[in-house]
Amino acid sequence: MQIFFKKTDKKNLRFGIKEIYTMYEKWCRINGNEMIIKKLFFKKELELLNYTEEKGKGIDINNISGKRGYNILLS
Repeated sequence: MQIFFKKTDKKNLRFGIKEIYTMYEKWCRINGNEMIIKKLFFKKELELLNYTEEKGKGIDINNISGKRGYNILLS
């Protein structure tokens, strides 16, 4: 799973867990990979890899403020 994710360059960029999982699903389909992690365990797996939900609010991909979530992208 580590090969799928990386920290973003923008420290205040946030993605919600649902958005990240959707990107993960798309990445798996495009690359012909089997989805290793089921939705139920996805958040726990992120935490095991030291990806935690950011405490402060940030911005979403459209630069709209007030977004909560993770500072993470698919690689």
